[in-house]
Amino acid sequence: MNKNIVLTGFMGSGKTTVGKIAAEKLNMIFIDVDAYIENEQQKKISDIFEQFGEEYFRNLETDMVKKVALEQNAVIATGGGVVLRKENLDYLRQNGVIVYLYSNEEAIMRNTSHNTDRPLLKGPDAKARIAELLKKRAAFYSNHDFKIDVSMLTVEQAVEAVLNIYGQIQAK
Repeated sequence: MNKNIVLTGFMGSGKTTVGKIAAEKLNMIFIDVDAYIENEQQKKISDIFEQFGEEYFRNLETDMVKKVALEQNAVIATGGGVVLRKENLDYLRQNGVIVYLYSNEEAIMRNTSHNTDRPLLKGPDAKARIAELLKKRAAFYSNHDFKIDVSMLTVEQAVEAVLNIYGQIQAK
């Protein structure tokens, strides 16, 4: 049985972009947890945060993780905060391997500066907020099976690294 590839990492680390291409190259299905939540709720994540708060969203996220963790032959892109609940990673690890796409502050700023739909980066100093969240989440992100530093990689190089990890998993 093929293990799922579960991509974790901070917002703007390329989970969705890399995940879509890797899934296509591996002939696997692609699942974006945030997109599934938006589709199910008929609301954007930013609107869910605004209307109901982060705790409500995290509960929706855990419910969705339970569902998608049952899928097979999938590349799953998680939201940046999915790691905040150990249970989420436990569910995803039952049928998958956790690949952490690490990105440094500069790369995250570069990748998120054009996007106004990031509820956790709203406010006057997004760079300070990124640094603060990265520091708070560092221990949570360390719960992974593989780590790829994507800070200086092109999308193609990041995809290649994911494919190499998948090859290692299949060889076992």
